[in-house]
Amino acid sequence: AHAIENARFTNREVQAGYLTTSEVNACSYCLAAHTALAKMNGFSEAQTFDLRAGTINDPKLGVLTRLTRSFVKTQGRPDATLVDAFFDAGYAQAHFVDLVALISVKTLSNYLHNATDLPVDFPAAKALPEAIAA
Repeated sequence: AHAIENARFTNREVQAGYLTTSEVNACSYCLAAHTALAKMNGFSEAQTFDLRAGTINDPKLGVLTRLTRSFVKTQGRPDATLVDAFFDAGYAQAHFVDLVALISVKTLSNYLHNATDLPVDFPAAKALPEAIAA
């Protein structure tokens, strides 16, 4: 297990961050694995789409996924209003550091898979519906 999985985020928050990072990095293996793990943590298939797109209808998970998307898309230079929203949602400075670690760990996995294209041994994650694809 990664250290981040023993950090301050809940299992659901960890899966939300992993799914979001894997979506932005277009990693089919990690999307498949974390879709399965997200479902094991109580998310529906539709909610996994919303997590990946940053459109989840939950205040804390919504800001977590939108900030994660911003971090990954900007190579670590997230939108300041999303950072403020993250803290306004009740997350602490330690969560912010944990989020950077979560993104870093998952980006490593994403890049390794994207570079090697190993076979996916989980059921493939479905493409985002066009209505919510970003």
